[in-house]
Amino acid sequence: MRNINHIQLKDLEEVDINENAEEELHESKEYKKKFKSADEDFDYSQGMSRSSLKNRFRNLLHTLTATNTRKSVLLLIMAISVITFTIVISTETKSREPVEQQGQPFVFTNNRLPTWITPIQYLLNVNVDLNAFTFNGTNVITLNITKDDNFIVIHSENLKIDTVELQPIQLADYQSYPRSTDLSYNQEILIPDKIIYDTNNSYNIIYFKRLPQLINDGNQYFNLKIAYHANLTDSLRGLYRSHYSYENETKWLAITQFEPTDARAAMPCFDEPQLKANWTIWLNIDQNYTALSNMPERSSQDLLMNRKLVKFETTPVMSSYLVCMIVHQFDHIELTVNGDKNGIQKSPITFRVWSAPYLMDSAQYALEIAKNSTLFYIKYFGIAYPLPKMDLVAIPDFAAGAMENWGCITFRQTDLLYDPQIADVDNKARVAEVVAHEIAHQWFGDLTTMVWWTDLWLNEGFSTFMSFKAMSAIISEFNSNFDFIYEIKQTGMKMDGQITTHPISNNFTNPVDIEGAFDSITYDKGASIISMLESLMQVNGVDYFQIGIHNYLTKYSYSNAATADLWDSLYKAVKPVKDLNIALIMKNWTSEPGFPYLSITTIQSQYVITQQRFIESDESNSPPSYNWYVPLTYQTQCGLVNNNTLFSTKTYHMNIQPQCHDLMLLNPMGKGFYRTQYSHYLYDLIIQNLKANNTKVSPLGKLTFIDDSFHFVQAGLLKPSRILTSLDYLREKFEDNPVIWKTVIKGLNYFTDRVYAEEYYQLYENYIQNIIQQGLVNNVPIDNNNHNLTYNMASLQKITVATAATYNNQQIITQLYQIWLLCRDNVSLIQNELRGAMYRSIVKNGGEEEYNWVYKRYKSTNSINERIDALRALGNPKTIYLIYRSLNMLLNNEVRFQDFGDLISQLSYNPYAIDKTWRFMRDNFHYFKDKLLPADLAKYYQIIGNNFNSEGLLNEYEAFFKDKMTLLPSSTIKNTIEAIKNNIAWIKTNSNDIQNFLNGNPVVDDELKYNDE
Repeated sequence: MRNINHIQLKDLEEVDINENAEEELHESKEYKKKFKSADEDFDYSQGMSRSSLKNRFRNLLHTLTATNTRKSVLLLIMAISVITFTIVISTETKSREPVEQQGQPFVFTNNRLPTWITPIQYLLNVNVDLNAFTFNGTNVITLNITKDDNFIVIHSENLKIDTVELQPIQLADYQSYPRSTDLSYNQEILIPDKIIYDTNNSYNIIYFKRLPQLINDGNQYFNLKIAYHANLTDSLRGLYRSHYSYENETKWLAITQFEPTDARAAMPCFDEPQLKANWTIWLNIDQNYTALSNMPERSSQDLLMNRKLVKFETTPVMSSYLVCMIVHQFDHIELTVNGDKNGIQKSPITFRVWSAPYLMDSAQYALEIAKNSTLFYIKYFGIAYPLPKMDLVAIPDFAAGAMENWGCITFRQTDLLYDPQIADVDNKARVAEVVAHEIAHQWFGDLTTMVWWTDLWLNEGFSTFMSFKAMSAIISEFNSNFDFIYEIKQTGMKMDGQITTHPISNNFTNPVDIEGAFDSITYDKGASIISMLESLMQVNGVDYFQIGIHNYLTKYSYSNAATADLWDSLYKAVKPVKDLNIALIMKNWTSEPGFPYLSITTIQSQYVITQQRFIESDESNSPPSYNWYVPLTYQTQCGLVNNNTLFSTKTYHMNIQPQCHDLMLLNPMGKGFYRTQYSHYLYDLIIQNLKANNTKVSPLGKLTFIDDSFHFVQAGLLKPSRILTSLDYLREKFEDNPVIWKTVIKGLNYFTDRVYAEEYYQLYENYIQNIIQQGLVNNVPIDNNNHNLTYNMASLQKITVATAATYNNQQIITQLYQIWLLCRDNVSLIQNELRGAMYRSIVKNGGEEEYNWVYKRYKSTNSINERIDALRALGNPKTIYLIYRSLNMLLNNEVRFQDFGDLISQLSYNPYAIDKTWRFMRDNFHYFKDKLLPADLAKYYQIIGNNFNSEGLLNEYEAFFKDKMTLLPSSTIKNTIEAIKNNIAWIKTNSNDIQNFLNGNPVVDDELKYNDE
């Protein structure tokens, strides 16, 4: 890993802003050196105009070349001058090492921008050309400079800087709405003496010799004007292009995606979250296009050449990564919610959903979710939505799920648009969750922003938590509490159980590592520990957590905050009624990696609980453990106890009344971010209760118990035969909770991926088939004509057909094939919940005919949901040449970059394709590196590697990435290597136990570290 705290001068490039001079330098040998001096003094003290200088120079040149003799002398002088200049420059260049002058570094080398230069306002005028796929801009930035250094440091990346000018201004001249990008010619204008570009930190160091004197003379405020240009690329970052087809014509649009560090790829700016400023955006576009930005349109002025200038209102102060610009030909629907003059929201809010015209039938659902979740947040936070409008825009090519640009939220199409005629229940829940998540950001992230990416979890973890709280409040049909545990908590624990995990609060500074921090620790663990903390702060029916959040957002509105600031606000809210040292309680949860598991047994009529760090591997060299403050809740035979007793010691003793001992279930509501390992006696009591009365055990606790059991098997703390035995209850009592089934199937799939190549696999598959047949197929309607199912039953239907087909249930495979034969000429007749499984099944069990039919659907359908179903299905063939047809789709522009993961993941889960997929991705690494974002590419290699089970593939994987750890987020690669090692160890440890179980041999209990009474 390169040390980015101090960058040597050899890593810097100097760029001269004069284009002609730059071209000449490119052709000189001296230009090849990393650090050049292009000093040229610009003297404005004589008050000469540029035109007069040009005339005097022309007259002088005429005099010097009037005769041939004068010409010869002039040429000789010029030759001597060039040689002398080259020697001087070469000597000067070689002498420029990183030395200090008067205690200060010779050049600025920090990875963070100077603290004495802060932006106040931006006037950004961008000209977007969607014919030539270029853009150029002029950015006038009002600065407050409080230190008399001779340089300004500003980010830019892949931009060609045309001109730079700096002018001192008086604060009285500052205009709340700037009128022009021209600087005043009544005051001195400074031209840079030189510009140095630091490729490692992607910023320009712009030198002005006169700047220190101006500051010492009392000037503090300046306008920095930078003109630049660049290309619109397909990079999905910065200001890029996207497209869609409409009425047999390709339609182009320009769109921004800036988080975390890509605003600098669209305009020179101070691209750090704490450097908030007001933004005034002007967009120069073709008359046939529409422009959107964070604020409402202020005016539109027609220009020459069929162009127009669209000006937007000035934003409140906000971070650069939240700026949004879109140039498009979309349609929209809208609604306005009038403000309540006597309530929190004083002014009206206009909601608009934008998309390609042919998808507008799918926009209404998101509009309703946006309105309802916004109203929920206004009430919950007790703070009005501060902007007059909220746009939600569906983008055809989008790397993330969505982006919370203030007032102009951008989405991947499948995460914003929902058509009940085409989409299934999971699509519906996904759209609601993503919309609610991004709108939560409008307060938690946009209004109040983290100081640095160290506390990214404040934005993402909290918005994830709030999105499920909002859904629970506004959409009664969803299983939001269960979905939160399955989608968020379980996912966060999975990653945090790895040795290579990282703390929630990290110290990432490199853009690649910052990008990699958008992971399950930041989102899912962050949301889960907030949920756990919330449960601690409910006292006597009062939600002091909500009070603390209101105080936090109010105090830090239009500003920045750190984790400690949140803890302080929550502590002050609850302190009058309960002395909870929030910062101390949460310290290890955020500042240390990992989480605990509790071991519980009975000794002499007491329950004894111990805690230690959970590591999902058998390795003996586990990292050190800590003591967490663990909130204890439990369920006994006598009911639920939710007093949230905190314990932070290694061991805790708990007394329970004897008549309640027939059941002990820790964490029955699933709020605690820990796992529970039960002694065999207590484990069997839980199973007995499940078999006797499936409704007696807390449903959320049952969900947590099942997930914990599977992961204790993965960690070598429980034999797989015990969890397989416990699943017998699913055959005896119909489990109608789809989230329980998702958790069971996820655990079984982990076993399946490990034992697929073992000789007893068919016995294992038969066992799973029997559970699915008796627990699901016999209880869930699969008829293609059932279009009025409840949300839960529709979800169970989707789970049933997908799982049964995966485990080769011939009844379901035949049924899906028959539906295909009946509906292949009219796919609208296929029930939404059946479509994805049906497409995968016919490709997996069919041949070229079925593959070609699905491929044609992928290429021709206008349905965004069907297209993804078809693409995923194309990852399931068994035939080699069809596998390579699917792989080659990644190279020939048949798959949008944003959708690569859908195909790669299916190919990686396909046992016939995983080796070929690995070698294909390995052989084409440089192609993918140039096309994809580093974090996305790393995740794709992670998906592939997580399914490796052999020493040979482990060695290949480690060798391949040995010299690539700086190109991709290293934590992702390290996590994958650990996962492969765990897979290999797991098979060696557990294979015999599974085989004995399947052969009917009795289960042999694990050796316990403790004994029950």
